[in-house]
Amino acid sequence: MDVVLSFLPLIFFLIALLYSSVGHGGASGYLAIMGLLHMVPETMKPAALLMNVFVSMVAFIRFSSVSELPKGFFIALIAGSMPAAFFGAMIPVSDEVYRKILGVLILIAAIRLTGFFNVPERVIQVPAAYITILVGLAIGIVSGITGIGGGIVLSPLLLIMGWAGLKQTALISALFIFLNSISGLLGMAMTGFLPDMEILYWTIAAFCGGLVGSWVGSRKLPPAMMKKVLAMVLIFAGIKLILQ
Repeated sequence: MDVVLSFLPLIFFLIALLYSSVGHGGASGYLAIMGLLHMVPETMKPAALLMNVFVSMVAFIRFSSVSELPKGFFIALIAGSMPAAFFGAMIPVSDEVYRKILGVLILIAAIRLTGFFNVPERVIQVPAAYITILVGLAIGIVSGITGIGGGIVLSPLLLIMGWAGLKQTALISALFIFLNSISGLLGMAMTGFLPDMEILYWTIAAFCGGLVGSWVGSRKLPPAMMKKVLAMVLIFAGIKLILQ
């Protein structure tokens, strides 16, 4: 176990590299690894959210140079999700319930990484504002409870419903994850949380991975084979968490 823990910065670097290439912060990947190592939710949630903040910030900056943010749609989306993520982070859940919810979300992330939701580009049709707010609200509450930024749920929804194109989905997801992760951390701060040095080391490693991955995703082809390998790891972790 100690040997694996010593390699966590490198593992988180690679996860951030892969996730940031599609505009994600990587929380589901970080949480999957921490779950396999039997860490407690009190460590898992803040660590994942903090790494999410820095990786998604870099991803947003990179993708903003190749796509344009639909401001009205995004404002409605975040108007529902940020308050929900804040209060969701303060909701106490048992370790068993937390791991099962997390396991389901990790399986969604695994399916996303396989490219299953990479549907062809089509005419963009933005939904009504009240629908967007409700979607943000639902994703935000789950984000706060579990410590994810919400991108693994939002991205496939945007593509399947035709609400955004591929590059635009990455841009929207990155800023959505960034703001929700900050909101979740603020909610956790209300309960007295302060990050320790170990979490800060993980965050630096993830930030470096995000710098590389977001450049690859916004300018080059995503590393498809590596994503499939990570998807297999996530499938194993998700099933393990659900069955624990």
